[in-house]
Amino acid sequence: MNVAIEFDDDALDGYQIVPGSTGQVAIYSDHLPEVAVLRRVLLRMKSWANSLFSDGH
Repeated sequence: MNVAIEFDDDALDGYQIVPGSTGQVAIYSDHLPEVAVLRRVLLRMKSWANSLFSDGH
């Protein structure tokens, strides 16, 4: 399965996003809802790690 994610450039105007920035996205469905809870926890942990160890950016 391929998924394309499009961003609205106007919605990002208030942010200073530098070239080379990366992000993570999760797509949830009704298939295996137990895994969705685990994925939410993992995304939150990754977010905390990125904010703590962001190399000063």
